[in-house]
Amino acid sequence: MQVKRKTGPGFTPLENFFSLTGFTVVELLLVGIVLLVVAALVSPNFSGTFKFFQLKDVASRLSYLMRYAQSSAITQENVYRLEFSGDLSSFWLKQKSQDTDQSGAEEFERIPSRLGKTFKVPTDIKLVSPRQTIDFYTDGTMDKVSVQVCYKEKKCLNVSTEEQSGYIHVFEAATETETEK
Repeated sequence: MQVKRKTGPGFTPLENFFSLTGFTVVELLLVGIVLLVVAALVSPNFSGTFKFFQLKDVASRLSYLMRYAQSSAITQENVYRLEFSGDLSSFWLKQKSQDTDQSGAEEFERIPSRLGKTFKVPTDIKLVSPRQTIDFYTDGTMDKVSVQVCYKEKKCLNVSTEEQSGYIHVFEAATETETEK
């Protein structure tokens, strides 16, 4: 099939190109609708994935801080303590103070590095811990405890020191709905 080109005065080769190509408004609308439907189907998966990354981030920060406390307790020959806020919405690292008071009670102070700062837990993530503190001793041992990091009880990760002495494990925990099956 031969395409008839408009020629003559006033028509340039560029105008010939634009007069032969293009999409109709209906075609553009159909493509737009298809893209919107695909975006609507994919967006719930993105939000769930983002929450899972937040969950993994909190668990990895907690385990990293615990591993740091364990190695620092050994190398610095000082007791380190991981503390949780009363509502378990944040946590931070402290070390045993070199200055002891008159009563002989142990006092802890925040470590002077970026790891001594307060780590906030996102509002959708919940920590469950049987203790408010976890101590790390100079011989490499630590208090036996399992901290659950959960996203709306749907997905949970455990950060545990109970399984094997001297090790910190992070693993996926069985949720209530999985245990009922």
